Amino acid sequence: KVFTTVSGIIETVLVAENDQVAIGTPLFLIANELQQLQEKNAELSYNFNTINFNKGKLQDAQSLINVANKKMRNDALMVERLQNLWNEGIGKKVELEQSKLTYENAKVAYSSALQKFTELKKQLSFSSQQAQNNLKLSSKNKNDFTVKSSINGKVYQINTKKGELVSPQM
Repeated sequence: KVFTTVSGIIETVLVAENDQVAIGTPLFLIANELQQLQEKNAELSYNFNTINFNKGKLQDAQSLINVANKKMRNDALMVERLQNLWNEGIGKKVELEQSKLTYENAKVAYSSALQKFTELKKQLSFSSQQAQNNLKLSSKNKNDFTVKSSINGKVYQINTKKGELVSPQM
């Protein structure tokens, strides 16, 4: 006796009565349009979520880090210059305080850009791994739609025909 692990309709009977079969010989194909669509969706998801596909997002995030870093360094120089002028009695205290505040904001923006980049890398890595696992699972399920012989032997009787419904309970 042979049993299937999935429900479906027999699409093709690959053996005839009195045929010799070996372990792993395909006996029946079960219609699997839904599974094929799921596998295609898993493949699309995998392709969309690969790190290589998302390099543009990472490059954009890296560019934001670079811009924030340049602004922070520029603002630090401005603070230093205004502080030197203030120490010589030149300039206004409010301008110095404004430049210090601008510098502090630039430090926060830089730190935020670094954190967003790190989170994006984690998220992309997770999505890529998850999509890869879904693709593997879907590919594994594909094999369940081919009923194979579990022994070496002879086919004595075929109790099912093309177009009949089969399930694990039958």
